[in-house]
Amino acid sequence: MPAAAPTFLVHVEDDDTVPVANTVRLRDSMVAAKVTVETHLFAHGGPGFGVRSRSGSPDGLWLPLFLDFACEQRLFG
Repeated sequence: MPAAAPTFLVHVEDDDTVPVANTVRLRDSMVAAKVTVETHLFAHGGPGFGVRSRSGSPDGLWLPLFLDFACEQRLFG
């Protein structure tokens, strides 16, 4: 994994489709491999929160965080 690009991870803890533990394990592996990784966990949002908007979802919060990360990492051309 050392050749991995800087990575932004976002997950909601109430996702009943993909366990948040998967994201945490990926993050731990990336940190161990010294890959730049930024992780944001939100309590609520359910599966697909970034695709559709609904009350209590962090969909309006994660995009600015990603854009800041992408700019810091110079991921935009």
